[in-house]
Amino acid sequence: MNWTTAARALLNTSPVPTCPALTAALAAAETGDLEVAAAQLATLNEHQRLLATFLVEMAAAQADAEPAALSTLCEALHDLAENTVDLNDLPGAMLTAWAQSVAPALAPAIVARRDGFGYGQPLLCQCVQHLCAHDDVDNAMGYAALLDPYHRGDVARAWSSVGLALPEDHPARADALMRAARAGSARPMIQDGGEEASAHGVAMQAFARGGLAADHPAVVHALKGLLKLGKHRARKDVRSVGVATASVAAAERARVEADAGWLAIAEQLADRIWDAGARQTDALMRARRARQVIAPETLDAVEAPAPPM
Repeated sequence: MNWTTAARALLNTSPVPTCPALTAALAAAETGDLEVAAAQLATLNEHQRLLATFLVEMAAAQADAEPAALSTLCEALHDLAENTVDLNDLPGAMLTAWAQSVAPALAPAIVARRDGFGYGQPLLCQCVQHLCAHDDVDNAMGYAALLDPYHRGDVARAWSSVGLALPEDHPARADALMRAARAGSARPMIQDGGEEASAHGVAMQAFARGGLAADHPAVVHALKGLLKLGKHRARKDVRSVGVATASVAAAERARVEADAGWLAIAEQLADRIWDAGARQTDALMRARRARQVIAPETLDAVEAPAPPM
């Protein structure tokens, strides 16, 4: 979806055009006059300005604005206190489009500042993932370095993307993968361990899909963290979400590649999903399907990691 085109269509819907400042800012951005665009944005109230700035920045990026000039538009939000507006009020798909088209042209600190208007650091994280997907891993690491360990899931997503995008012989690969694996090990726990388990689950899902061996140090670390968290039922069973995510991903890896090591992981994790329901049923079913495609002698030769005490 082209968000600037959609915005222009809405702004010019009958019976009368609305928000002339945004209309003028979009037009200025598309012609490369970003100082005029920034001046128009400054006339809006804080809630209008939040949405408008994202739209105008994307319009400027589509017009191939220079990174230095693009940074000028960001100043439209510099005077806003982080608790006055909320990124969660904006469409998630639009934020993703911004993270992929605008964020890579901005300094990492500016992207991190923009994340401050919401919870977590999804813009930094999605920028990292986009850069990794486009073979710009060295640049991605600069953005990943600004991730706050408090946001466990974003750290796991970003650093697993970095690690898996690096060549196996790259000196930074092992550290990046371990940073992803350790995201859920950060302490103190935020509440009841749900975010920590979710981060481990995100990392394990990435590792399973990314081709890591079941005995890779990063896999082993994240697995032990999940088994420890899943040893006891947390309030509202919040830890089982991350455990189930990892178990399902492990089972799928085991089924597709007939990998007994990943099957052992899947079955161990399925046993740590507490409340019976769709998550538990799905994990157990996928593990059974994986077991059916693996030779019995292969299964007998695999020793599952011992559960943590």
